[in-house]
Amino acid sequence: MRYGFTVCQVEVDGELLWVAKSSDLEHCVGQGKSCDDAIRELEENEAVWLEMAEEDGETIPAPTVEKIQEYSGKFTVRLSKSLHREIAKRAEMEGVSLNQYMVEAAAEKLGRIPKQDAIMIGKAFREFALVIQNTSGILEGTQNIVYDMSEITAKMVRETSHGAEWGTSFNSFNYIKRNEESEVCN
Repeated sequence: MRYGFTVCQVEVDGELLWVAKSSDLEHCVGQGKSCDDAIRELEENEAVWLEMAEEDGETIPAPTVEKIQEYSGKFTVRLSKSLHREIAKRAEMEGVSLNQYMVEAAAEKLGRIPKQDAIMIGKAFREFALVIQNTSGILEGTQNIVYDMSEITAKMVRETSHGAEWGTSFNSFNYIKRNEESEVCN
């Protein structure tokens, strides 16, 4: 194929189909029960599309070449003096640089949590869970809260794009499971 394309799954009348769509050739698509089938059909349809356009004397577009954007990791942001002052004060209160504070704020806005925070939260919940387990169930309500919080932590780690980068084992975030039959929780 000469042209780029996108592929996605769609549901039509309760049936899942794969659709491959040309990025440059208007109304040139392929579909199939598998991704490969859709791409194969698109390839055939592209050849027909180009042949018909040539016969009809239509202008054939040049394939779009996507340029990979390189990012330096730096950008300049202009903000009010009062906002700058407030951010600087918060960074100082947390004992981090203004840059680090802004990186963490951006990551938080994107739904990511810094690696060290996830690990720290996980370790704290694990340690607290062990303390609760050793109370022989005296604090059953607290134990349930710890379990719920450990599940939330595990979910945060699973959903963050950093999990695989960190080499984090999601199983390491399984702290205590409340066993309904256990004498510890009676």
